[in-house]
Amino acid sequence: MFVQAYVRGRGRSGGFKNDNLGLQVGRDGYDLVEWIAAQPWSDGRVVMYGGSFVGMTQWHTAAQHPPHLAAIAPYVPIYPGWDVPNTNGIPQAWSAIIMGYVSGRALNTGFIANHGYWRGKLLEAYAAYRPFNELDAAIGIAADDLVDDR
Repeated sequence: MFVQAYVRGRGRSGGFKNDNLGLQVGRDGYDLVEWIAAQPWSDGRVVMYGGSFVGMTQWHTAAQHPPHLAAIAPYVPIYPGWDVPNTNGIPQAWSAIIMGYVSGRALNTGFIANHGYWRGKLLEAYAAYRPFNELDAAIGIAADDLVDDR
């Protein structure tokens, strides 16, 4: 059996994205794992699989220790400022572009396709010596999409 679920504030979830994204995703993941395990069609063992944001959600869910989570298979679980793209502890601007692409309820294909816009904004930020934590505002994406919940 395969189940696909949206996180809060994405797709048709009906929910709202929380500023403490990692903790909320983990708690929601715990509830989802236990709900799936309780269904009559489930054998009680739940495995999570996926990449990028979905990979990150698996780690946050596993940290909550749901009893019926049998395994996770995350790949490229990006989290801005923590991992790739990150060179010698310095986040790369590409993280902000990725977050602009995936911010909101649906993928922002117009944003990612407009290379001239975001490349120009990155060059402006570079030339002005703007810090990474201001990059979201420089390219025009919501600040809560670059959440650091440490």
